[in-house]
Amino acid sequence: MGEKGCFYTCSLYSDDHAKVSHLIRPMLAFFESKHIPLTILKIGAQDSWYEVDPEQRNPWKISPQALLALLDARPSGNTQAALST
Repeated sequence: MGEKGCFYTCSLYSDDHAKVSHLIRPMLAFFESKHIPLTILKIGAQDSWYEVDPEQRNPWKISPQALLALLDARPSGNTQAALST
């Protein structure tokens, strides 16, 4: 499904942050090494994925570098991210 598809969704700042981070980092590295672009979406804990319009994803898109920065940070609250190719 390309950019409209989703293959991984997770909460970033829950009790298993370290585990999630260790899962996401190799995925990002794999797709980068294969030169396969990812569409990464980020929503807040109070938001719903149903609010994300498949035709208008730009407000939620972030770069792989921004996702890595989120993984390095530990802000209060909960953020969710989804990866699609």
